[in-house]
Parts: sequence; C-alpha cells; structure tokens
Amino acid sequence: MRPHQKACFSVLLMLGVSAVQATSCGDVACSVGERVTVYATKAEPAATCPTEALADYANFELSLAAVSVGLGAKMPPSIQDFEDSLSGETKTMIDAYRKKAGVASITEAFSACGSAKGKQHVIILELPEGSAMAKVLPASGKVPYWLPRGSLDK
Repeated sequence: MRPHQKACFSVLLMLGVSAVQATSCGDVACSVGERVTVYATKAEPAATCPTEALADYANFELSLAAVSVGLGAKMPPSIQDFEDSLSGETKTMIDAYRKKAGVASITEAFSACGSAKGKQHVIILELPEGSAMAKVLPASGKVPYWLPRGSLDK
C-alpha cells in the first residue's frame, strides 16, 4: 500500500469507528417507541433491572468496577467485596444509589436484576429526562426492564 493510501485508509477507519460509536442512545437522541438493539459483551456488561433505581445502582457499580480494573486494580473475589472496599466520596455516592434502590447490598440488587443480552431487539418505552437509564420491552414481548441508554444502539 502506498503512503497516501495508508493515510486515506487510516482516516476511513477513524470515521468508521466514530460512526459506530455515535449510534448509542447515550450519545445520540433516541425516542420512545423506537426499535433499537441492546449492546452488551463480557467486557462491557450491563445489568437489566425491574426499576430505574436498581438499574442506576447496579450499572454504576459495574462501571466503577470496570474503571478500577481498567486502571490496573485487582478485582476482589466478589462484587460485594469490591463495594465494601470503597471509601470517601465514592462510598457516599454508592450509599446514596443503594438507598434510592431500596436494597441492603449490591448482591441483593444483582439478584433482582439480570444481564443484558447483546443483539437483542427492544422497543424503548421510557426515557426519563435527566436519567442515564431507559425502560425497554424486548421485541419478544416479554417483561420490560431498565438498562443504561448507552447500552442501546440505533
């Protein structure tokens, strides 16, 4: 490949990656009634919960754990041990999320929630203003659930 072709290819790759990243309902506007696809992987999991508050708490905890591991921290044996190791402002934030969710622990929250299944087609039911969560209904018509808007792709 010639140098100018490599440069063009690199630009196209960057544009392609940007286009893929810009389809998340966390990045672009999505609407109630819109059909979207759930994005979730082992590396980027999302919790699906029966209430917005539980989804907020469980997914905030997942995000904190992912960032910690990404920064090189060793993950404790359980998510509860991870939460118990938090301190300062982070602990205060987690305590507020837990209280709002109405559960005693992250273990209890996760037992009430499920794991998002990638590539599942859903219909958006609710997008509360100021919330990072969305309520969706699987295309199969099963029980609706809450998950992060960022886990929904157009």
